[in-house]
Amino acid sequence: MKTITTLIAVVLFVAMASTADAGLLASWRFEDNLSDSSGNGRTLRPNPKNYDTGLIGQALDMDGIGPNTVEQGTDPGAIDDNAFDFGSGDFTISLWAFFNDLSGEQNLIEKFQQPSGPGWTLYKKGGPADQIEWYGAGVGAVTGNTIGISAGTWHHIVLRRDATNIELIIDTAQDGASLAHGGAAISDSPNALGIGFRRGGANFMNGSIDEVTVWDEALSNVQIAALYNNGDGVITIPEPASLLLIALGSLAVLVRRTRAIT
Repeated sequence: MKTITTLIAVVLFVAMASTADAGLLASWRFEDNLSDSSGNGRTLRPNPKNYDTGLIGQALDMDGIGPNTVEQGTDPGAIDDNAFDFGSGDFTISLWAFFNDLSGEQNLIEKFQQPSGPGWTLYKKGGPADQIEWYGAGVGAVTGNTIGISAGTWHHIVLRRDATNIELIIDTAQDGASLAHGGAAISDSPNALGIGFRRGGANFMNGSIDEVTVWDEALSNVQIAALYNNGDGVITIPEPASLLLIALGSLAVLVRRTRAIT
């Protein structure tokens, strides 16, 4: 029992320490709309869009040839494009992706100006077809190593930058897909944030994207596991405090199982 109590204390401390100053920048759930559920007013455009069954509720549905893609609006009175120019700050991007097929390069989310920046991009590589990669101009690339993705199933894809590394996490697994950034800053892009394509009409996503959420904080492994929720995702807006409660709920189940065993 003492071990369990200590474990609870450790999880509580780690989770609370990492959420104290966490900021939810945007949360797009694609429930038949492009609204930002974070309350920050970062609604995407243009409407209407195609939706299909998502991991939770509905998802943004794309066919690989466009134009069912979305981006931030350009009205500076309503949208702060600079919010996603991360520079040298910490951040976390979380999304669920369902690929109809794995052919060609398919963009997930980016604030980027081709061919090499400025900005950053998170995408499925053209080859090997099952690799996810993130690239930030001025910093470098983080490429999935041994963790492959497959078509016809939902995958939880997370990109996290903390004080030391930029890491790619797929379905809560970390396989060494990380980059020691040495404090380097990602160059700012003048383009708006876009989902499912590259500006100029290229690299269209072929599948569905759901539950796209961005924080200006590096979430902990505990919080990311809570977001994954055994592959079911979460049905509430993922404020860091909510993730803490979900993680503690999972721990409570572990405690009950441990007591039953002993």
